[in-house]
Amino acid sequence: MSALSILIQNPVASLAFLCLLASLISCWFCEGYYLFAPIYVIAYVLAFAGGIVTYGSLLPLSIILICLLVLKFHPKRFVHLFASMILAILGVFIMSHMVKGFHNLLLIDGVQYGTSSIPMNMYLNFDKVSLATFLLGLYVPLINNKDKWKQTFLIVIPYAAFAIIILLFYGRAAHLFALDIKIPSTSLYFLIINLFFISIPEEAFFRGFLQQEIIKGLSNKAGPFLAILSVSILFGIMHFFFIPNFYFVLGATIASLLYGTIYYFSGTIESAIATHFLVNVVHFFFFTYPFFQSS
Repeated sequence: MSALSILIQNPVASLAFLCLLASLISCWFCEGYYLFAPIYVIAYVLAFAGGIVTYGSLLPLSIILICLLVLKFHPKRFVHLFASMILAILGVFIMSHMVKGFHNLLLIDGVQYGTSSIPMNMYLNFDKVSLATFLLGLYVPLINNKDKWKQTFLIVIPYAAFAIIILLFYGRAAHLFALDIKIPSTSLYFLIINLFFISIPEEAFFRGFLQQEIIKGLSNKAGPFLAILSVSILFGIMHFFFIPNFYFVLGATIASLLYGTIYYFSGTIESAIATHFLVNVVHFFFFTYPFFQSS
């Protein structure tokens, strides 16, 4: 069944995901909860009606909101640290799709991008995007002026090229992928899913929240280095549960080091998101994706 057919046959769920993306994107247009929150409520109600979420999702989502409000408004260090730890643990489980109450929509099943690529699935994830929406709406600072966007663009283009070269050399040395230029029929779905359901949620959590909280908690010169390194190791390990290949996990760890570095030095989550997305796009269109079947 095609991706379009799946969306048409699940109109309520499809509308829920559209509203969810609208809620996520609105975080860049209105600071605070005034815009993203009501749109998210609509998305959640539709998702409940469409069978994407159940009552079980209310508890983890409520815990996330409470933790974020504590981080935003409670000044005491111990309370702040406790809320950070709870949110970090819950966030890892959500990123791993291990939290009950969410039934993410399988949009593309077992597609093989190239004759030598391993088959892969693509999901519309309500859980990861919900976490990202709350983080971006309530915690992570976002760009809100044209000059900062221009500055970020000028930083991202050369840095993304640098990251792509580093990962290309690693991927070839590890025999993970080879040149495979293609434009699959599902390319548009890939671009949408990779930006909104992968790159933005992962950067919002791993860089915007986790890396930043570790840096704050350590409060020393080694803090940024230790934060980027520890988050990258965790990022790599979590990829093992999706693709259990050592060299792929190491590649994900290296990529995370690059994403964490540009986030730290640029100070904008958008730079990390853009770099992550551009790396994935180049990998998808020009090389074996996600890697050799024989690896």
